[in-house]
Amino acid sequence: MVIDEHLTVVDQPRTVNLCGRIYRAGQILVDGIDVVQRVADLATQAKLKGGSPGLGTSLSAAVCQNMSSGAQVSNESSIPNLNVPNPQSYADFELARGQTVYVVTAGSESVIVDPAGNAIYIRSGFDGSLIGPVGSLREE
Repeated sequence: MVIDEHLTVVDQPRTVNLCGRIYRAGQILVDGIDVVQRVADLATQAKLKGGSPGLGTSLSAAVCQNMSSGAQVSNESSIPNLNVPNPQSYADFELARGQTVYVVTAGSESVIVDPAGNAIYIRSGFDGSLIGPVGSLREE
């Protein structure tokens, strides 16, 4: 289902490799890129960037754990399903100069995607602040 010029939600689950384990997840596409798969790839390869030395590796481990929290096996498949609700969007003046950004959640991890800036941010579970950018939406 096309939501706007950047966002498409595909209800057809696909397999996602998240830190060496296989899950199924619905697809949230921003500019044609599956955000859940992209964040899973960055976390699996420990390529998430942190604000200080060494933070990227621990951030990747935390994202792996948070994205998989609440994953459940369904009657249709023995592969656990990641909980991926529909994304939210809003105009952000701090990050995206008034452009629309998208909040995509998997498990208990929320990422903010800025398609105009090709950036992915993580919302801190401690105080709600943004970490990042932790990676790019499109590979550079």
